[in-house]
Amino acid sequence: MHNQLQVPNTPALPALPLEIILEIITGLSIHDILSFAHTSKRSLSVMRSNASLFSSACDAHSITIPIGLTWKTISPDHLYALASRAAASSRKLLRPHAALKRRNKLFIPLKPLRGGRGARVNERGDLWMHDRVVICNHYKEGILFIDLAAPQRCYEFNFPDRVITMKCHLLEDNSTVIVAVAIRGSVSDSLRIEEFSLAQNGVCGMFEHIQTHLVLQLPRGVDVKSFISLRDAYVVALTLTKVLVIEWKKKKGFVTTQSDGATGAMLHWATLHPRLPILHVINTYPRYGMHNPQVLSLEMSDLPDLQASEESPGTYSFPSGSKHQSLSLELAVIFECSLAERSMTLLSATGSPKLGWTMDAITQRVRAKPPTCSYVSFSLDDPQVVHRNPFSDFENEFFAEEDQSGHVFQRMNGAQQYAYTERRTGEAGRPELRILIPPAGPDKVGPFGWIRLAIRYSHTTSYAFDLAHGRLCTLIGNDLHVYEY
Repeated sequence: MHNQLQVPNTPALPALPLEIILEIITGLSIHDILSFAHTSKRSLSVMRSNASLFSSACDAHSITIPIGLTWKTISPDHLYALASRAAASSRKLLRPHAALKRRNKLFIPLKPLRGGRGARVNERGDLWMHDRVVICNHYKEGILFIDLAAPQRCYEFNFPDRVITMKCHLLEDNSTVIVAVAIRGSVSDSLRIEEFSLAQNGVCGMFEHIQTHLVLQLPRGVDVKSFISLRDAYVVALTLTKVLVIEWKKKKGFVTTQSDGATGAMLHWATLHPRLPILHVINTYPRYGMHNPQVLSLEMSDLPDLQASEESPGTYSFPSGSKHQSLSLELAVIFECSLAERSMTLLSATGSPKLGWTMDAITQRVRAKPPTCSYVSFSLDDPQVVHRNPFSDFENEFFAEEDQSGHVFQRMNGAQQYAYTERRTGEAGRPELRILIPPAGPDKVGPFGWIRLAIRYSHTTSYAFDLAHGRLCTLIGNDLHVYEY
């Protein structure tokens, strides 16, 4: 469905001065920009000669720029074709009444790509996808780079010890990716920041390791099971009671713990502010015998320097005795769910001239009858400003009895991190994947709703999704499955 901003559709609009036309359509959805382009020859000319209209669209993230190209280097005709495809894909996929069946399937056995060598397979490896490139750590000794258009050009990068988890971040050049990798060592765990190229001379799939930016030895007892967020120069990970923040370019960072006043609280999720050095963390704090989620704000500026190792050049460790280590997370609460809301999943922070910076999240009311969820946007500047959009189609159908005590939603890995939930529907209990395409902020427009995809397996795999191509990538054991819907 589309919640469209109404654009005056009068014969006078194409005749307006260019500056006024650009002011009117800047920030609209891709669908609205394309609709305007079809009103006259001049409108089409304006759209083709101002590619920034698509890059500033409220749902610009749904356009997948091919690896090796950028918003500045892509041709207007190519960008117009990609925008048209993204709009058509949104209309096709956002059908809430029935699960879509796959049109095509690509099956890639990963063992032959590694020369037939055996490997200890991760039970639930990490998966990242953008355009036609997939990065995964399906085996415990390293990570694989795969070009879906030419899987035989697989690139393998190994590490000295077992890979626990990884996180990827694509830079603005759209061809360089930063990979944060947690390594399980014999004595203690470590964190590595690696840089890779996904294209050479604009040719996608020519993979190359550029450099190792950081090797960080973690304190004993700090068990990083998953990376939470990676953006620009920052990487963040959580344990149940600790926050690890690293500014890897400047070799700065700290480990912080909760104060005594926060005893009993557990950390669950976090996301980085898209512009400011601020981390937002979800914890569940015991209150009146219940654990309701809170959102905490953690300032990341003025970090202490990491300590360089004298024995191993290029290796660092966290500073000891840092002022940040006694930082109280309890004092930085910026949003708190009601007692009835038992879980929360942070999506992302967005900025708008009207509302400033807002955080988008999903909350779950498991004790309501029937259980419901809400899409929530709350201000990061004024905690009193909260916008709620209840999902009516969550009622009854979405909640099986066994789901009512825990988190329903998970964050999907990949260049676009969508929230998703797995369900079994119908008398046969067919597995189904439901992916949430959220609205583009409380004061913006664009396609939003649920994408329902029929899948073969459930609760056994990792997922990555590309809205522009209608492509779902799944990692199951030694095999990569790519479905097009």
